[in-house]
Amino acid sequence: MMDTALVLLHAVVGLLFVGHGAQKLLGVLGGDGLEGTAGFMDTFGLRSGRLHATAAGVAEFTGGLLVALGHRQRARRRPPVAAAASTRAA
Repeated sequence: MMDTALVLLHAVVGLLFVGHGAQKLLGVLGGDGLEGTAGFMDTFGLRSGRLHATAAGVAEFTGGLLVALGHRQRARRRPPVAAAASTRAA
C-alpha cells in the first residue's frame, strides 16, 4: 500500500514540474514559452532573462521527470516504477 502511495505521489508531483517546465520552455499548456518567460524575468531585474528562463525551464522539466521516474530513491527501496510494476491488485 505504501509503495503504491509513493508511486502516485512521485508521479503527480513530478508531472506537475514537467508541465510547468514545458510551459516555460515550449509554451505548451497555456504557457508563454521561452521568450515570454525571458521577458518576465527581465522585469524582475534578472539580466539575461533568456538564460535564467532557460535554466529554470530545464531544471523544472528534467527535475520533474527524474522525480516521476523515482531517481535518487533510497538504495534499500525499489524505485517507484519497479514498485508499480510489481504491485498486485488486491
